[in-house]
Amino acid sequence: MQLLRTTPLSYLFPQGKQLHFDELIVSAGEMVSLKGPSGSGKSTFLHLLSGFLPLQNGKVEVIGKGALQPKKEASPDWRRKAVGFVPQRPFFWNSLTVEQNLQMSAWAKKTDTLDSALEICERLGLSSLLQNKPSELSTGELQRLSIVRSTLGNAPIVLADEPTSSLDDINASKVLSLFHDLALEGKGIVFATHDSRASVASHRTVLMDSLIL
Repeated sequence: MQLLRTTPLSYLFPQGKQLHFDELIVSAGEMVSLKGPSGSGKSTFLHLLSGFLPLQNGKVEVIGKGALQPKKEASPDWRRKAVGFVPQRPFFWNSLTVEQNLQMSAWAKKTDTLDSALEICERLGLSSLLQNKPSELSTGELQRLSIVRSTLGNAPIVLADEPTSSLDDINASKVLSLFHDLALEGKGIVFATHDSRASVASHRTVLMDSLIL
């Protein structure tokens, strides 16, 4: 069953550089890795899919959850119900504890409970840090916390930008195991990576260097 479907997309940067992306279809239960050299558009493509960058043409659809249209802002429901997003550089509010950050994200996504997120925290070795401030966490811990946050709201698609880049082998294995289990539950996972550990774990690889025109 198809979950995510795009038509060909392009993005023109203010400096004049333009990236073109072929269509992408992601099915339920599929992990897709995006590979290519720096500047090939992996992060840009994920930001287009997530609605953080506006589409200039084409269409992005999450089946049953709506679609992104050219030159229109993504609706708030897009990141509440359609996609979860893991940025390359995690951001959290340092005035709040880890648990309060998750509670705020749950509120934003109109999710009533943190139960599943707290279970994933346990799985990723973060449970002992819930009362810490984000500034007290390492880069790898923040990256794992960002992955936990992306699962709030139970969106069918998880988009992740270099989700294992700051992780040692043990924690990278935990994250990839989580992604596999989310795929087994019927989600689609799309992640950009330079990490061979992550690309080998994916079901399919899309080479982005061939998409620059």
